[in-house]
Amino acid sequence: MQGAVSSSSSSLRAGAASASCSCAPSTSGRTPAPPQLRSGRRRRATSGRRTTTMVRASVEGRSRAPPRARARARRSNPSINQERKRTNAQHHHSRHLPSAHAPPPRTKKTKQPAAAAAAAPTSARAAAAAAATSATAGVSPFTAALADLLRRDTPVLTQTLPGSGKPLVYLDSAATSQKPLLVTRAMDDYYARYNANVHRGVHELAAAATAAYEGARAKVAALINARGPDEVVWTRNASEAVNLVAFTWGLANLKPGDEIVVSVAEHHSNLVPWQMVAKRTGAVLRHVRLRQQGGGGGAPSSSSSSASASAVTSRRRGLDHQTLDMDHYDALLSPRTKLVALPHVSNVLGCVLDAERVVSGARRVGARVLLDACQSVPHMPVDVQALGADWIVASGHKMLAPTGVGFLWGRREILASEEEMPPWMGGGEMIRDVFLDHSTYAGPPAKFEAGTPAIAEAIGLGAAVDLLMSVGSGGGAAEAAGGGSGSSSSGSNGHGHGGGHGHGSDGALPSLSPPLLAPPSSASALADYAALRADAGMRGMRAVHQAEQELGGYLWERLARLDRVELYGPPPETPGGRAALAAFNVRGLHATDVSTLLDASGVAVRSGHHCAQPLHRELGVPASARASLHVYNTAHEVDVFVDALQETIAFFDSVGGGEGGDGLLL
Repeated sequence: MQGAVSSSSSSLRAGAASASCSCAPSTSGRTPAPPQLRSGRRRRATSGRRTTTMVRASVEGRSRAPPRARARARRSNPSINQERKRTNAQHHHSRHLPSAHAPPPRTKKTKQPAAAAAAAPTSARAAAAAAATSATAGVSPFTAALADLLRRDTPVLTQTLPGSGKPLVYLDSAATSQKPLLVTRAMDDYYARYNANVHRGVHELAAAATAAYEGARAKVAALINARGPDEVVWTRNASEAVNLVAFTWGLANLKPGDEIVVSVAEHHSNLVPWQMVAKRTGAVLRHVRLRQQGGGGGAPSSSSSSASASAVTSRRRGLDHQTLDMDHYDALLSPRTKLVALPHVSNVLGCVLDAERVVSGARRVGARVLLDACQSVPHMPVDVQALGADWIVASGHKMLAPTGVGFLWGRREILASEEEMPPWMGGGEMIRDVFLDHSTYAGPPAKFEAGTPAIAEAIGLGAAVDLLMSVGSGGGAAEAAGGGSGSSSSGSNGHGHGGGHGHGSDGALPSLSPPLLAPPSSASALADYAALRADAGMRGMRAVHQAEQELGGYLWERLARLDRVELYGPPPETPGGRAALAAFNVRGLHATDVSTLLDASGVAVRSGHHCAQPLHRELGVPASARASLHVYNTAHEVDVFVDALQETIAFFDSVGGGEGGDGLLL
């Protein structure tokens, strides 16, 4: 097998230890050989009682097992000899697998290597070619053309990896998204042309910097349909946004015996801060569990292969469809409940929260609601006025924007109240008047933004929002330039799927020419700017969501065909749908071993606990692998990933490390 680590699963693995608190993959006790090792370079890898010599082949991307393992593999699988003779690293998607693992036949066009996309001309013909190819891969022409347009502006996605010599297939966007040149150039432009601090000068550079910085805030407000930019508070990331609420509202309002409702599926960022606050205030955490077999929330579908694949894992723990148990949520609510903090979309299970039910239940008992929207804002329409929550948090780096910037949205009346949310950090910008013995404070959002902010990063996030909002209809920027962005004939209320594909009534292919409107020339124009863009934001995100639903469904469908693959979370046909990601395990193999071999084939997926250790304990597994998509991914990349996964399974079987061998049986 090309690019594979020549060792059994157990020789790569040391127990079932979870990843460290830094959310790194589960590698405790193991030393996997990196794919960059060349011929003649050896590394000793110790796993438990066994020590194996890891040998990496040279430029062909081949691997060599120890002599006994190779002999055993050749006897059990004659196709190994054929694999050893392969020398063309670019054709890593061509397989010599046993018939049980063979992928369904595809046309020649879908087998084109990803490197070909990088060389495609930046013209309408490239989009048309992508649209034609998509017909054989189960996605619409719009979805294929949209991915092609974004990929041509995101060069990292079209590279050949220097270590493995394989075209990159990036399927880790739930951890962080890749950044288009549109975004990085906006940041470069700030540093090159109008670098200055914001809110602190009357000179021309300071005015330009302030307008761009506050313009980005207005774009985010429009994207989520906030009542105004003053409801958007800049933070470093979503974790800081949760902590801001926890250490202002939480410390000021929670008392001994009060209850905070979270779930077993939380990202650590929406769990640890509340644990810290509960310890300081005497409040108590309550946890919404996963649905039990036959539990509330509706019966699962049993007619599809994807549903049966999910059920295999569910039965081991008595879990049904692996979504939050909303009946249990209702039962946890009481007059003692003061806060509900839940994930809008799970970063592991992919399930979409029934936000209407959550908010209505919380309102009945007088509780506040915070939603972790890190996996929803980048991928689907989020209308904060329709959601009804009190706060949402999100990170820029998951929505095509740079690291180091995120935001908290909060209701204006809550953010402004000194009793509800007093200032958190003191310093410049967050004050109104300062005296020697006391100070008065600015209103929101400045009240929570002490010190010089991440100006370039906020401008980059604004550019990313421009891009996401520009894909709503075939007219794209041209329609907005003609004044069409201020109104819409669509009957959708700005959340959910909307009608049809959300691709415009004329069925035209997408056009990415952001920004939709020229940036404001001064901060005074921001309110009007946000109002003009609000409808465009909902239209754009409906198109993004529809494209990802198509591709995510194709990913789930292909993985569900593999007998040994256990998928987590509900299938796509579940009411409410699911995110375009798939967390999974291969029976008999550790997730990190699987991910290591996939990397040798150029496929980047996440392995570990995904910053959700309690959820993995609930599922009864130490770790999982996760493939997550964004709007720039393609059906061809899904095919390459699934084919590489099949080859990984076949390789471990051939050396006795898979199911029936001495590997970790998950």
